[in-house]
Amino acid sequence: MIAQSSSPSEALFIPAFAEAAAAACVFELHVRMLADVTPALRGEAFAKLSNLVHAVCTHFVEAGLLNHEGGERLRRCVVLRNKLLHLELSKATGQLESLGEELRANDVWMANLEDGSVGRVAETPTREGHIFGWLLQGWTSGAFAQTRDVFAGATRVLVQLAEGAGRDDG
Repeated sequence: MIAQSSSPSEALFIPAFAEAAAAACVFELHVRMLADVTPALRGEAFAKLSNLVHAVCTHFVEAGLLNHEGGERLRRCVVLRNKLLHLELSKATGQLESLGEELRANDVWMANLEDGSVGRVAETPTREGHIFGWLLQGWTSGAFAQTRDVFAGATRVLVQLAEGAGRDDG
């Protein structure tokens, strides 16, 4: 359960972020479970995630159960997961776009009260747009929902590979 927020805006975007983060964790869990049930990959199940996904993709591409594009998408999911969970939200958005996801227009603005400057959060790195601004940006642009959906799709691929591995890998 997510702790109740004191701010109405936080009550909107924190659950969306939490769903995306949970989907990223479920993706990682399925990668590790797939490795654990695949004899040729079992020793890799606790490797660094990027190394593990590379090994999984190589194995299943060579077995003819995964195409190169699918493997590349799984590899990019690792980068997306890292950017999301480390709150590099501007870079996570860039990863989503590189995966072909279209986000809604950037309508979150920020103002610097010290120098009077204003700008769109989406046009700044996370550090300049601040965590609050990027959380709001991720929610309003649909980035968190799309991130959740990207991981759900990747997890479906992993489940299918596990089913194929159970029949074809020994």
